Amino acid sequence: MLKELERQMKSGDPQIQAVGELLRSACEADPADAERVEQALKKPEMSLQKCFERMRETAKKKQKEGCYYMSPAEAEEIIRGFYGIPGKKVKPRKPEPAAPPSSGILDLADLLEW
Repeated sequence: MLKELERQMKSGDPQIQAVGELLRSACEADPADAERVEQALKKPEMSLQKCFERMRETAKKKQKEGCYYMSPAEAEEIIRGFYGIPGKKVKPRKPEPAAPPSSGILDLADLLEW
């Protein structure tokens, strides 16, 4: 799986390899996403190079005084949008049980680890 992704990443270009790594991690959660990306990568207009160019355009628009920092989260968002990968599915956190009410008295034995 993701043979085309691996092939394009072997171009030797570090930017393309970085985009490929982020794309690979975005596809890990769902095999259907990986298959869809693999098919998309076979089209020249959906190559890793084209995705990188989209990221570069975004950075150029946002730069100030010739500089711009693209966070990993923003880079992943651009890549997911380019290839049509849904956002991360965040599992709802279970609330932690409330601590028992304190009597206000400090027991030194509670501070010791056994």
